[in-house]
Amino acid sequence: MTKREKMQEKEERFLNDFPETHNLHLKANKMGILGMIDEPFELSHKVRQTKIFEAVIKVPRRSAVSDFIPVQIPEKLLSSDFQINQSVKVLGEFRSCNEEGHLKNYLWGKSIITCNQLDGNNNMIYLEACVYKPPIYRKTPLGRKITDLLVVVNGDYGQSVIPCIAWEEKARQASDLLEVGSHIQIWGRMQSREFFKRFSEDSEEGEIRRICELSIADFV
Repeated sequence: MTKREKMQEKEERFLNDFPETHNLHLKANKMGILGMIDEPFELSHKVRQTKIFEAVIKVPRRSAVSDFIPVQIPEKLLSSDFQINQSVKVLGEFRSCNEEGHLKNYLWGKSIITCNQLDGNNNMIYLEACVYKPPIYRKTPLGRKITDLLVVVNGDYGQSVIPCIAWEEKARQASDLLEVGSHIQIWGRMQSREFFKRFSEDSEEGEIRRICELSIADFV
């Protein structure tokens, strides 16, 4: 099986796990999550006359940790059923925007429904994108290989810049094979992590911030 055949097989797996995407006309940017509402929906902003609400969905991994995914939803898709601790399935696109000087990534929801239980495939992304900046290969203090990658993906309302991270063998492949302008297909999941941000270089005070990125399982 070639790499492209393998990627096609994974795209078909995405459609099998989230068959509702057939009706949402999602093509080069598909994302689906199953999780629990951790922070309730609140008004975020307006686009023309449409109110956009945002919540945080807690998505369990196979390990003991969870990812906390920001989700934005138009008001017309919401109902009174979507309360805190409610399990939901959300389908849509992985997008980004500039918020207070830093890049914010979120799931733009095109469909949201309640569900009774979470299964193993609860955080999946398929993207067709272009490499935006040169890959950065590095090692963690514990010696794990990592490549940081920034890609651009087209969406319904323009382009989104998506930070990605590849690990171990995929990290080396991304560093060796990819360059600015490379067209790639990516398969993975949206992961969150927290870090401490100082208020200034001379200050010991700061705040805990959360960022999200695409963790690459495979690419071609």
